[in-house]
Amino acid sequence: MSHGLSPAILGRSLADLERAKPVHWWRLLHDLGVALFTHGFVDEAFRVWAQRDDPAVPVPPLGRSHYLDHLLPEVGAFVAGRAGKRGDPEPLARRVDRSVRIHLAPPYWTQLPTPGRAGLPGEALDERERLDWYGLAITLMRPSDSGDGPDPARGAEILRSLLDHLREDHLRNNARLLLADHLARRLGKEAEAADVLRSFFANQYADLYVPLALIPLARVLAAGAFREECSLGSVEVGAFTDRLAHLMERRRAAAGDPSPPGPQYRVTTLDNVFMLEPKTVDADAGAYFSQPGEVDRGYSVIGSGVAISAPGEMGSCQVKLEVGPLREVDAERTYRFLLDVAGDLYLRAIGLEDEVGNRFAVPPGRYHVEVAFLSVTSSEGGLDDWDVLVQLAPS
Repeated sequence: MSHGLSPAILGRSLADLERAKPVHWWRLLHDLGVALFTHGFVDEAFRVWAQRDDPAVPVPPLGRSHYLDHLLPEVGAFVAGRAGKRGDPEPLARRVDRSVRIHLAPPYWTQLPTPGRAGLPGEALDERERLDWYGLAITLMRPSDSGDGPDPARGAEILRSLLDHLREDHLRNNARLLLADHLARRLGKEAEAADVLRSFFANQYADLYVPLALIPLARVLAAGAFREECSLGSVEVGAFTDRLAHLMERRRAAAGDPSPPGPQYRVTTLDNVFMLEPKTVDADAGAYFSQPGEVDRGYSVIGSGVAISAPGEMGSCQVKLEVGPLREVDAERTYRFLLDVAGDLYLRAIGLEDEVGNRFAVPPGRYHVEVAFLSVTSSEGGLDDWDVLVQLAPS
């Protein structure tokens, strides 16, 4: 495997963490945890991820491109029967699985043979066979085995033929993942799934995170299918995680920041608006900016949620939230209002209304809120990218 573990690789990981600035700790620890889990060292992977999630480790912005990175341990916790960071890991694990699944399958719809067009090598498919392709694509996109589509054995045959038919590396990699997932999920052939994954990992263009995002393949990894690819045993890897813990404790102490910064999240915005809302929103509470004067003042409060409109044309924003006494800041625009908060608030935007990853810990209560648009840069397409500070002072 191109990402195999060895004493030299683990030694380089420690050296990288020794030299790295704190802003790079999260990514290094995250990748190391993924490598350990992929090789079946589940407990050791969670020890490393615990270091990643230490409050003193700066958290990178949770944009959509990093969404899966933050939630991959939830899939690992679910298949390993462990508690997740937020409690029961199953809902988030299935959400990650579904998000990956729907992005893997659709590209193949353009590859589906039609009557009169050469499809599989040396074969033109009839209507029934073509429908098998479409049925399989739908089945692959669904997070659970619904029983739709062709017979499971026929589905594996179709995917193997598709793999032979494709030429582009990224499409072949996706086809390998779909085939491995199908073998493990619908046929229970974990050993064959591992063989397909082995060819996936051997490709230099493979995205090493994706197998852990699919629940059936995460189970194959957690079961130790790739332990043989590693020259280390549990004792050596356990000793490594001990050294890692001591290293991170020393580095955090040397950083000398008793008050690590709170989380900051970035979202891409539509309609120039972002929202801070409770985890569950009352669908019958009404729409933001539906009352007279709300558009002009720049914010709209409904229950425990608020929608905030930026000055100018905003394409994205990075939001930091602080709970405590209000402090003076230099800002281009400031909004002030009262908000009755029911608990934690979640940063969302149009199209991300069900987001549960961008969480700010906020105790329930009434708050004086100050939203400060601190600085702006021009992003691609001429839209504004704002840094925003939200302060909540108990009323």
